[in-house]
Amino acid sequence: MPDAAKRATVDDMAQAVTSGGMLIVDARDEARFNGEKWRGARPGHIPTAVSLPAEHMFNPDGTWKSVDDLTEIVASAGIDPDVKTAAYCNGGVGATAVLFALDRTGNTNWTNYDGSWNEWGERLDLPVEP
Repeated sequence: MPDAAKRATVDDMAQAVTSGGMLIVDARDEARFNGEKWRGARPGHIPTAVSLPAEHMFNPDGTWKSVDDLTEIVASAGIDPDVKTAAYCNGGVGATAVLFALDRTGNTNWTNYDGSWNEWGERLDLPVEP
């Protein structure tokens, strides 16, 4: 049975932007996070989001970094296991690398915004930051 708590909706994300209570992590590369490159209607990222590119979870040969390395990377991004973390990317798939890294480090307090930038970026009623 799917765990509904592991899937965030656009409404969950909008509430997190305005009310807090959930850390938003953008798993796209820095250029997309900063709005230097984009696909879709708008550049930028979801307000309040922190950048933690999915590619940082892997060694140059494509293997996963060690749990110790992942723990350090996750902590340096400001992720606290006591605070719910929602990850997104362009379409919800790349964000799963960040979520799997969280799980590998013992943090199960996460959710995936699978609508991701493909949904948020196209919604002109939702705010973005460059």
